[in-house]
Parts: sequence; C-alpha cells; structure tokens
Amino acid sequence: MARLVHIYETQYLKQGIEPIPAIVRQESDNYRSMFDSFGKFKQARLRPVAGEEAAIKEIWRIYKQWSEMVGSAGGKRLSMMELQKRMDDEFGAPPDKKTYKRLRLFESDEDIEEYDKESA
Repeated sequence: MARLVHIYETQYLKQGIEPIPAIVRQESDNYRSMFDSFGKFKQARLRPVAGEEAAIKEIWRIYKQWSEMVGSAGGKRLSMMELQKRMDDEFGAPPDKKTYKRLRLFESDEDIEEYDKESA
C-alpha cells in the first residue's frame, strides 16, 4: 500500500498523469488517513470558508485538544512546528506567518457536524 501512495504522490500528482483512477485516489487517501494525524485533524476540525480566518496559536490549541481526545487513533502527534509546516503546505504560508485566511476552525465534533449539515 505504501508503494501505491508513493506512485500516486510522485507520478500522478507531480507529473499530472490523468485520469487518476478512482481506486488509486481512494486507497491512497485511506492509507494516508490511517497514519496521518494532520489529515485526520484537518478532516475533524478544519473547513475552507471564505471570510473566515484562524490563527496558528488557536489551531495548535485545538489540535492538542483533539489529539488528546483521539489518543493513538489519531496517529503520530505533531509538534507545533510540524503542524505549522503541514498547514503551510496545505493552505499556503500566511503573509503574517500566523493567520490563515479562508479557514474555519471547529472546537468539537458537534460544531463541525452542524456546520457540515448546514453547508450541504
């Protein structure tokens, strides 16, 4: 499975090989989510929303709470620097180095479930 993820990331994504087979995308996402605490956190607590913003200190606070709540099921716990690097990679480095634009942060499962229902 690791080989599949490697091929997906180095060939399909970087070289623009199209079309990406649905099974390749699905299995790569599944594999990554098993080990990737950032991916799990992003899915559990972050949504791209125009007009919203989130500061890295607040993201770090929510990440720590979430990580403690899910325990080892969340994967390897990131340091603040690792979290910020992953945030920069995913959403682009903020000009002020601390506030991510167009990003909404949620404190609980209930909050994000309600938001997802309203947005659907």
